[in-house]
Amino acid sequence: MSRVKSTLKKEIFFVLLLGSICALVLVLTRAGVGNRSELQADTVNAVMQILVGKEPEDVETAFTSFNRRFAQKSSGRCKIWQNQDQLQQWVFEATGAGMWGEMTIVGVLDLEQETMLGLRVVRQNETAGLGSRIADPLFSEQFVNLSLLPRIEMTGARSKNNQYDAVSGATVTSRSLEKLLNKALELVRIQALKKS
Repeated sequence: MSRVKSTLKKEIFFVLLLGSICALVLVLTRAGVGNRSELQADTVNAVMQILVGKEPEDVETAFTSFNRRFAQKSSGRCKIWQNQDQLQQWVFEATGAGMWGEMTIVGVLDLEQETMLGLRVVRQNETAGLGSRIADPLFSEQFVNLSLLPRIEMTGARSKNNQYDAVSGATVTSRSLEKLLNKALELVRIQALKKS
């Protein structure tokens, strides 16, 4: 019986020691990652597509360029960055509910002109061939120079400059995108007011 207790004590000690070492390694390496832990490659790619018209060729250079140009102002479910060269230009990455799971959108806004420079859906779990079409470039094109006022609206047939066409057959997905987009816009405006 004492042999079993001795073995059990050794196993418990080993597990505790291993857990402590892993926790220490995590703390040390996370500090080295810094802001990059908040920034995803698909977000950087989306921003470059919107601003430059193409994806960056070198990921490391793109991260460096993004971090030099944009300062992070908030994190969480809606991450927000401000352009340090053009203070009225803001980038957001927002995650929220879609129809079948979460979706993540990335947008670039010009608050001086009250327009969206572009939007990309970078992650989604919507129905293939229907809701998943929100990630298509053709769908994203309608957000270029979209008016932010009074708010962005989903519609069946676009007639105003603050509206976008819903994906046919995917009303729930389109409505979820509208809700997520307007919530992100509201959070960016709150962040921008803090700077005034």
